Formats: sequence, structure tokens, C-alpha cells
Amino acid sequence: MRSPLALRPGGRFVGYDLLATPLTEAVHWADRSPHQLIGRHELGPALSRAGLQAVGVRPTIGRQAVRFTADKPH
Repeated sequence: MRSPLALRPGGRFVGYDLLATPLTEAVHWADRSPHQLIGRHELGPALSRAGLQAVGVRPTIGRQAVRFTADKPH
């Protein structure tokens, strides 16, 4: 079960996540992770579906992860 995102109007959500790449998928398979990886171009639309406006999505760590910021509209 996913928990809802609690963010005040005008608030900023900042985070990072692993991307769906062959390396990270192999690591997830090896450690039997129950989590689902996301593609870099899928993150912005996912943030929008959560009611946020994507401000920045930037690949990092050899393009294996992504840093992001998103704002909750007023």
C-alpha cells in the first residue's frame, strides 16, 4: 500500500530515485526488491498525476538515478 503525499500548497517535494536501467534492474532482481523502478521520462508525468508540477528532473550517478524537485500548486 502506498502512502499519500502530504504537502502543503506551495510546498516543494525534493528527492531522488533509481532509474530503470539494466544495472539497477539486475541489482533489484538480485536483492529481490519488491519496488518498481521508473524510467527517467516517466517521472515527470508520475509527479503530475500526483498533483505536482515537475520543476526539475536531472540524471545523476552515471545515469543510474535521478534527482527531482516538484511543487504543489497553491
